[in-house]
Formats: sequence, C-alpha cells, structure tokens
Amino acid sequence: MADKRDIRDLLIDKRPLVIAHRGASFYAPENTMPAFEKALELGSQIIELDVLLLSDGVPVVIHDTNLRRLAGVDKDIRTLSSLQIKSLDVGSFFGPQFKNASIPLLSEVLEWADGKTALNIEIKPESVTDSFENGIEEKVLHLIRKQKMETEVLISGFDLRTIERFKQHAPEIARGVLYKKQNSSGLKPADLVGSLEAASLHVSKWDLRSKIMTDAAARNIPVLVYTVNRKWQMRRFINKGVKGIFSDKPDVLAKVIERG
Repeated sequence: MADKRDIRDLLIDKRPLVIAHRGASFYAPENTMPAFEKALELGSQIIELDVLLLSDGVPVVIHDTNLRRLAGVDKDIRTLSSLQIKSLDVGSFFGPQFKNASIPLLSEVLEWADGKTALNIEIKPESVTDSFENGIEEKVLHLIRKQKMETEVLISGFDLRTIERFKQHAPEIARGVLYKKQNSSGLKPADLVGSLEAASLHVSKWDLRSKIMTDAAARNIPVLVYTVNRKWQMRRFINKGVKGIFSDKPDVLAKVIERG
C-alpha cells in the first residue's frame, strides 16, 4: 500500500481479500500494535479494527466496553481518559511475551498504517450518540482527514446512523454496511447497501445465505464475510463468490486463496 491505493480498487479486485480481524488476533492480542504489525507481516491487505470513544472524546482502538476480558479490570473503557488507558496491560491475557501491550489510540494506528495498509474501521454502536457534532463519527472523521487517509479506510458499523453520517459528511470515504436483520429497517441487504450508497456488505458467516449473494452480485456489491478461521469454511465462502474474508489467521487465508 505504499502507493496509497484506493480501498475501492481493492474491493473490485478479482482475487478475494485477506482481511485481518482485529489484526492477526490468533497470534497476538487483538486490536494492539503487535497484532497489526503481525497482520501486515502475514500478508493482510486490509486490517480491521474496532473503535470506541473515551471520556475525553478521544477515539480508542478496542472492541469491548468492559475491560474484564482483556485487562482483568471491571471498568468501562468509556469512563476512562486517554492518559488513564496507557497504564493498562491488555497483552498479558494473551501471553507473557505481550506483557504491557497497551490500548492504541486511533490516531496512533492511522499514523502507523498510512502508506502501509488499508484499514476497516468499525465504529462500535456503544459509542454512537444522537448527534454527529462532537460524536464518535465526527472525531474519527477528523483524524482520518488529518492523516489524509480518506482513500485508505473503509468505515463500517452496525448502527446505520454511522453509515448515514459518513455518507452525508464524508461521501469520499468508503462505507461498509454490517448487516443485522433486526437493524435493517426491513430492507433486504442489497437494498440497504443501495439506499446508503455503501461500498460493501459485511455479513456474518452464520447469516450469509445464497439469496444474499445472488442479490448482491446482481448489483455488483462486494460481500465480505466474518469471522472465518477454518480452511474448509474459507474455501466454501470463496466458492460462493465472497469478495473478502475477515480472519484471525490471515496467513492461513492467504495460502488458501493462493492455492485456489
């Protein structure tokens, strides 16, 4: 990605995309710099990460709102500041070699990724509010534009307000719809993507049906499936025609794609 290739170009490539789920999270603690660096080393074309908002309005890269699983601390990440989170160890749970791995700020990850890799930034619904102003979408957008990475990121989220807000305020940034039937306003997946003018449709491996693939193909909508770690499932979804696969094991996926 040294040439800052537009992520929309990646979405129309012929070969399926290797997307590292929370980084190479089978080999390093999820959503940390070691996991992102490992993902790049293992051949990922896109690195997926999760973003929540801290108490001081700073976007931070983490999946869970509660820190019990990752840091052994019963605290809500949204009540902490960017200074407070730097003392948290979110690596020891994974292995002693990752002791003192910290929670990265989104700004740090964007600076590291610029010119190296594309990013899928998933904005977690727990930090979405009723307003764009001073909300997580505005904060994330500011950082993307500051780093001049508009063409290198794909924004996704289960809360469709996030997709609508990026459509309105930053139409130049690609958007992906994370599909859940209960959040779809009664629309079929392909129709939902069309109404939001999104670039891609992201579907769980448990929910991906042939009808979804057929409808998406008819409208040239790239379908990305998550989270797939078994070789036979990877082959199955590739044969179904998915455009990309989110995996904790990007190296395994890359080999499956290479072997055809």
